Amino acid sequence: MNFQNTNKILKVVLSVGDESGIGPEIILKALCSSQIPKNVDFILVGSKKNLQNTYEYLRSLGLENLANPKNLKIHDLEISSSGSDLKSNYGNSSFQYLTKAIEIVKQSPNAALVTGPICKKSWSLAGHYFSGQTEVLAKACGVKN
Repeated sequence: MNFQNTNKILKVVLSVGDESGIGPEIILKALCSSQIPKNVDFILVGSKKNLQNTYEYLRSLGLENLANPKNLKIHDLEISSSGSDLKSNYGNSSFQYLTKAIEIVKQSPNAALVTGPICKKSWSLAGHYFSGQTEVLAKACGVKN
């Protein structure tokens, strides 16, 4: 299908994944690409503050080809920390971002989901016992395989 020639607006929901990892950087670099068709509407699910901090850090390193979070649609979730264990907090946040992203996609016609990388151990430390994102998607969609 040639997305460039269609008049429909396509929605792509991006779950940023584990914010202590590479996901936010990859997203900010990728969304700056001139290769992205103009009829794609992106919604990021994550922490606006973290994305802005990542953006500012990368700019301080001299990187210029980045999407500015101030110009992005971000479903800003503020996840409360459950203690001093950062891995657990990042794991819980990335799990909540994925859950919300799935919810948005299920409610939206012409929508797709892109998931940022997560840390499975952090999920486990946070009490989310899934072997990966695919299993969360399967459960949310009511399928076994």
